[in-house]
Amino acid sequence: MNARTDKKRNSNSIYTGDLTPGHKVGARQRRSDRFPRGGGYPDNCIYSEILRAEKKSAGIIFSELREIGLRDELIQIAEKIGADNFLLMWHFLDCVHDAKNTGRFRVAFPSFDKYKKHLRNQFIKNKLSLGLSVADIVKELNAIGFKVSERTVWRVKGPVNN
Repeated sequence: MNARTDKKRNSNSIYTGDLTPGHKVGARQRRSDRFPRGGGYPDNCIYSEILRAEKKSAGIIFSELREIGLRDELIQIAEKIGADNFLLMWHFLDCVHDAKNTGRFRVAFPSFDKYKKHLRNQFIKNKLSLGLSVADIVKELNAIGFKVSERTVWRVKGPVNN
């Protein structure tokens, strides 16, 4: 029983307390004129559903990317990583950034040198843990294309391990 209306409420009855016929709630709706032609798609339609409906070749995707006016740099990225991977990356970035207001978003990448320095530092730490000398580490790094000085190795080693 509902204390305010003295009416029994269950899934088989419609609660009509203060509601007018146009203000039905959830599963209690008997009829709705809201979507006369069906529910339609939400604004965030899943892109993978579209791909499943029509599998396209990489050449077609590249021509479509050019057709919509993507910059040459983006086309080159798509060619390097593959059309499907590019579309997945683009879709992911679009979901992460709220591009609904402007239709655009920006993604900034640091220089690739940042990653190369990380790899170099990990290499140095690994060699130090194996007991190699600073001079030997410098020789190994120079041999594989990293031009570093002993001072760089000492800096990575840090004051704790001196």
